[in-house]
Amino acid sequence: MKTAIVSFDIEPDYPPYLGESRLGVDFALPAILDLLKSEGVPANVFMLAALCSTYHSLPKEIIDKGFSLGCHAMRHDLLCMNDFQTQLQEITEATRILTENSGRKLTVFRAPDFSLNGDTLKCLEMTGYAIDSSVLPGRRMKNRQGYAYDFRGAPYSPYHPSLEDVSKHGDSKMLEMPVTENPLNREAPIGGGYLNTYGVDRAVEAVLSAVATPIVLVLHPWEFVDLHARFPKLPRWTKKGCRDNLPALSEFLGILKAEGYEFSTLEEMGKDY
Repeated sequence: MKTAIVSFDIEPDYPPYLGESRLGVDFALPAILDLLKSEGVPANVFMLAALCSTYHSLPKEIIDKGFSLGCHAMRHDLLCMNDFQTQLQEITEATRILTENSGRKLTVFRAPDFSLNGDTLKCLEMTGYAIDSSVLPGRRMKNRQGYAYDFRGAPYSPYHPSLEDVSKHGDSKMLEMPVTENPLNREAPIGGGYLNTYGVDRAVEAVLSAVATPIVLVLHPWEFVDLHARFPKLPRWTKKGCRDNLPALSEFLGILKAEGYEFSTLEEMGKDY
């Protein structure tokens, strides 16, 4: 069986470039959720807890529409750059806020910008999570000391990571459900920016060419807002990569169905591991 998981990260627009701009949350997200629901496509929705200060009812609305709510930490900072205690405080607080606003226990997590390390996994185990989806095989992020993280060589399929090196198999209780690396654009996910820039056929080709099982797609509401028209100083890729282009998303999902893909969630797929 070929399986694809649609996931959305709910956060301010193109962090950190636009500060607290939230056009994606305000305008694109409601239409995206309606589209997914009308087409019978389940999704994992990871939300930054800090957004609850403004969008109090959004976590419950996501659940009431039939989608899975996950935690995307408190703010869109690199978690793995913090020490264990700081990470634990942030994840604990983010989990409390999202739980209180949704009325639901959270079991899935994605770190902002894929910023996971062994301390993050320990914190997730302590706060009751079962599944993480932060590792993007092939991805690495440089910092002044070398790399904030380096996921080259990480498995493409679900695994239990090592607390010493999350890109390797180990004995963590957490199940890692890796984000699928785009085989046509290495170190990046298959997401809305790629779909908008290169078109539906190319995005479908990326899925069909990927070696991962299951396919885990990562999209953002702000990718479906014409950000460059509003903020012309943004990087040039946003001119095509961020567009009001939901018909393309609908077509993309429809073609994947025609290709024999079934849509599921991280929780459902996690039962097999």
